[in-house]
Amino acid sequence: MMKAVDAADIEALRQCIHIRGEVPIQRSAQEAVIACIVAQRALERETEKRWGAKGPAAIGGPTTFTPADYAAVAQAEVRLWRDRKSASVVISLSVAPIELRMRPVEDPQWRVVLRAIVGLHDEIGSQRRIDHLRDVARALRWVAAEVRAERLTTPDAARVALYEALAKSQQPQPAAGAAPGVGATSSNSAADSPLDLVPRR
Repeated sequence: MMKAVDAADIEALRQCIHIRGEVPIQRSAQEAVIACIVAQRALERETEKRWGAKGPAAIGGPTTFTPADYAAVAQAEVRLWRDRKSASVVISLSVAPIELRMRPVEDPQWRVVLRAIVGLHDEIGSQRRIDHLRDVARALRWVAAEVRAERLTTPDAARVALYEALAKSQQPQPAAGAAPGVGATSSNSAADSPLDLVPRR
């Protein structure tokens, strides 16, 4: 899962993130989370290409896992549940355990449980959360395109554009073709980061 997040590997992420197959909206949520991860990684690449390490740092990155994160997981305790289809990865007492679920017998594989996904059901509130994730991914892609086109001239300009686009994503959708961030009020944090949904140390 960590390698899939770092590489923004779409197919690997699909294989790593647990969903309940009988709840269709969870598949939509899985795709929305993956879209956010891929878009954020693309934005970090564009800002690093343009401004070096200052680029990702300006937008709260890099959000890749560190060697210490990998080492901690490698040394973690794995507790198998009685049903033998669930497990918890305990990294330390100060870090919430990572929950795993086993795939069906025909395709056995452990997957990471993201509460932001498994807590969703076919209801209006769940769809709104998915729509918000899609808006976040759209904002990330738009800022990446602006950086690539050199319409944002400094790392700080990219940061402001991202915060404004994320703030705009929480408001009614603009007319077709409008930039996600135009006219929005700047946010003061990057709390909308899609990787907040992924277990981190």
